[in-house]
Amino acid sequence: MQASRQTLLWQISRDGLSGVSYVFGTMHVRDQRVFQRLDKVYAAIEACEAFAAEFNLDSANNIQGLQAFSMPDNQAIENLLSPKKYQKLRRMLRKSSNIELDYLKYSQPILISNLIEEGILSSNMPFALDQHLWQYAVQHDKMMLGIETLEEQIAILGRIPIQYQLQALLSTIRNISRHRQNLLRMAQWYEKGNIQQLYQTSRRGAHGLRKLLLYDRNERMAGQIEELIRDQTIFCAIGAAHLAGAKGILRFLKQKGLKVKPLQMK
Repeated sequence: MQASRQTLLWQISRDGLSGVSYVFGTMHVRDQRVFQRLDKVYAAIEACEAFAAEFNLDSANNIQGLQAFSMPDNQAIENLLSPKKYQKLRRMLRKSSNIELDYLKYSQPILISNLIEEGILSSNMPFALDQHLWQYAVQHDKMMLGIETLEEQIAILGRIPIQYQLQALLSTIRNISRHRQNLLRMAQWYEKGNIQQLYQTSRRGAHGLRKLLLYDRNERMAGQIEELIRDQTIFCAIGAAHLAGAKGILRFLKQKGLKVKPLQMK
């Protein structure tokens, strides 16, 4: 990718719209490194009428949002593993991430995997970057929107087989050092605005679920963004791994006749 296109902030426009909107790639981490050089991001938020995250973050705090990560039919992880494997997973989680599995045994494995990832990187900021930007927009009286609905997010989660999630969790624990290195590398790519590398890493990590987790979501979110910006200018905050690639959001926006322009944050 050309150096001029290695950025997390993109302007989107088209003749006939009321003004320019923006797409910004985020990471759901509290590591201070991803909070650098946000002056242009703040300015872009202030210049827009509305702010849109992947989904309305306020809805993530309600009962429905919490239940989305519960095991179906009230299953417990320990029932899917032999007692020996469960105790081994319990010990490894406690050692690697200080997470107590017994408190999460009715949660889907993907939630535990997410907690491990959040714990690997530094947590020296009070909120993750996407939550921080959401609150910044609220403080500036922006219209708050979700590109997807919570129901759509829950439906996607429901299509990821529990056994697939469990095997991914076990693989992470078995190779925790390598997983830590990969996450640190992604944080470095994020600092540099290298969205192509972030896309490639997420694509490889999704394995057989690329269509569900990346391609279909990217096309749907691009379509929703194109509809939303017809009525107002919007700052869209989306996971950075969704931006680049032949089936990334930026490409889909171009296919809808929108002009997509990289904005350097330095």
